[in-house]
Amino acid sequence: MAASKALIPGVPFVSWGDTLERAEAAPDVNPSYWACEQMVERFWSGEPDPSAPGKSHSALIPGGDSWQGGVASSIESLKEPIRDGCPVMVWTGLTPVGHSWGLPGLPVSGAFPASRLGPRSDLLGAIAPYEMFTKVMPELLQESVTMAMRVVIGYDDEREVLIMHDPSFGPALEVAYEQFDRMWEPLSRAYIVARPPDAAERNASRQATAPYRARTKNEQAALLYVSGYACSCAGDPNTGRTILREGLDMSGLDPGYRHLFLVELAVQVMVRDDNAGAVELLREATQLVPQHALPWRMLLGIYAASPHLSGTWNVLVARWRFWNAGRKWSQMIARQVLPADFLIYPGGANYFGFDPSAPAAPV
Repeated sequence: MAASKALIPGVPFVSWGDTLERAEAAPDVNPSYWACEQMVERFWSGEPDPSAPGKSHSALIPGGDSWQGGVASSIESLKEPIRDGCPVMVWTGLTPVGHSWGLPGLPVSGAFPASRLGPRSDLLGAIAPYEMFTKVMPELLQESVTMAMRVVIGYDDEREVLIMHDPSFGPALEVAYEQFDRMWEPLSRAYIVARPPDAAERNASRQATAPYRARTKNEQAALLYVSGYACSCAGDPNTGRTILREGLDMSGLDPGYRHLFLVELAVQVMVRDDNAGAVELLREATQLVPQHALPWRMLLGIYAASPHLSGTWNVLVARWRFWNAGRKWSQMIARQVLPADFLIYPGGANYFGFDPSAPAAPV
């Protein structure tokens, strides 16, 4: 009888930020791919720098071409290699409710018009429900620049969760079976696994390893922010607000992430015609990250539409500060404006990765 749970120990965690050299060399590939590939390579080879030039899969994992991939029928297909101690790379969408739509200006037509996408700040572009891809333009899900890769390292049937390293959201992340399959099925449940001929012997001889570290506050905040944003985009703003509020209420939250939650919640408040509440959120956001132009722009719009709002800030002050912020910071790199592990990809697809050479886009 197959084990009801399994966890592969010692799979190194690699974030997308650890793969900048490869990401710069292949800007059309999401950095999460290189991060996941390195996790598997490092697990099997022990090579301290698998990204070094001149290396190959066969050199890093002795025994020839040990990589095998395909299309799985269900989550059950992942459990056998996990029980054998073989981490599995999977192709997925970004979230269970939807995936990055790509270029913000891309037209949306057919049965799912642009109005299907809910209120959002656009800091992550449009995260569209999967129906938009499968019925309108399914090949967009296969774009290597936007796909989100993960490495599955364990499962637990009793709790119905997969355990995976996520290059954006941290190590040993637990995802419910149903949620995982919702973002895996649209990409045909694709996977790839490395199986060296002597895999069993290698795993049997491994030394005991420390438990996987807890995910950091920033990793937790990133997941909550993207999840809340995605729900709002996909037509479930009530759930989105709940998730975003959970993120904002985290203790010890990084100021940059607090700023992001404040701005996103302000959008949600504005669409409910609570301009006074939005102003309160945006005031704090501008204090935390004064060089980010978006909340200034939002304040300007609110005061222009509602000049009767009380307070020391008025439309003229908002206009001056917005102009000054835009002038002073227009040439800054995006990662200097927002949290270091958050990217606004200038002029196109937005995802969790990093283009170190690109100037910040106006936001």
